[in-house]
Amino acid sequence: MAANPILRPVPVYVGSAKIGEGKSGSFQINPNVALEPAQDETGISCGVVTCEVDLDTIMPVAGMKTSLLAMSINQTQVSVQLYVDAGFVTFEGIISGANVKWDVAKGSCDGNWKFIGASPSPNPTV
Repeated sequence: MAANPILRPVPVYVGSAKIGEGKSGSFQINPNVALEPAQDETGISCGVVTCEVDLDTIMPVAGMKTSLLAMSINQTQVSVQLYVDAGFVTFEGIISGANVKWDVAKGSCDGNWKFIGASPSPNPTV
């Protein structure tokens, strides 16, 4: 009998601080590759690889250890690391969007953070 695969939340770091394990999110790589047709042949144009992270987190009452809200307001450039595909991916970027949502009836306060950056690189460790 085969074991069931283990699914775990994706840990996300900003700088050296773990901001939490997203309750949901996505990581998108945009290779910026295009076909360039010419009269007799077709070439391939390779641009700078960009990436995006969309992360949903639970907002603790006491606040987060690293204030993503302040970084958003101050347009602070950040180093982002997340664990995907059996290793960490790191990129320099900025928080391009922030949304805090609460529901008193459910007793919840959640944050949604959007990061954009360029030239992601895989790293074996933090």
